[in-house]
Amino acid sequence: MVYSTSHKPCPAILLIGASRGLGHAMAAELLKKGWNVVGTARPVEGRTQLHDLADENQGRVEVETVDICEPEQIAALRARLSGRVFDILFVNAGAANANPNDTIGEVSTEEFIRVMQEAGVQFYRQDGTPREGKVRMDWDWLISVDSLISQPPRSLGPDLNLVGWFDERIDIIKRLWTCAA
Repeated sequence: MVYSTSHKPCPAILLIGASRGLGHAMAAELLKKGWNVVGTARPVEGRTQLHDLADENQGRVEVETVDICEPEQIAALRARLSGRVFDILFVNAGAANANPNDTIGEVSTEEFIRVMQEAGVQFYRQDGTPREGKVRMDWDWLISVDSLISQPPRSLGPDLNLVGWFDERIDIIKRLWTCAA
């Protein structure tokens, strides 16, 4: 355990999902503020930015592995950390789609729903009861009730012309103000 200069234990965080992105940035910032970090990465990731952070901050960063979608891995992490006390547990990890290189526009509806369900999101029927099993999207129904699609807004042309007219007047006023000063 690392102690602060006041000989008090430094606060500690268990940061689930700290290998890159937001989780890694949080770990780096918390280190600057005097925190000790136990961060996790998925086992399949290999060496990550979190490992580099641990190398740069010997004794203040520990790297653990866990895939939060695998219950046996969660149980194993719990066993490894048994007896440890953390000031904060922050879960930043999520479920990944089948191809992590896909942009959000390339992910199919079925894959998006699967990832959301894996992450614990509950879907509901129109009457408010939870949906069980596979969730399917009825695109025809959605399009029929979506007001932006079924009743698209009128042309923005006249509005943009008004904004352009107003901008021209503002520039004239701005130039007059600059000349008078």
